[in-house]
Amino acid sequence: MTSGGFLLRNRERSLFLSSVAVAGAVADLEATGPAFAPVDFIVSPSILSAPLNAGPWGFVLVDPVGAQLITGLSFDATGHVVLPLAVPNVPGLAGLTLWWQTAIPSVQRLSNATETKVLAL
Repeated sequence: MTSGGFLLRNRERSLFLSSVAVAGAVADLEATGPAFAPVDFIVSPSILSAPLNAGPWGFVLVDPVGAQLITGLSFDATGHVVLPLAVPNVPGLAGLTLWWQTAIPSVQRLSNATETKVLAL
């Protein structure tokens, strides 16, 4: 809660990149949440300049235009999940930036947003 009486959501860091994204390698995107709960990863080429209020879910931070949804994953018994990102060995991908956010339907929660920038070797 802020001094102005506003309740802030999406303030915990439950989504993060745990390794560097390099062309020709695998980068790991990790998330935390409720044990065994399904989780959806949302990837977008950009982030919103002003978050969209999604009610009890929190705020949509990634731009829905061009966004893709990756489903079928669940947290393990410790409330942890890893999404391995295979980055193709294409030099033209260097500098590409993607924004990520997770959605946890069982608790109606959106995560923080995190950035993946592909680096050149």
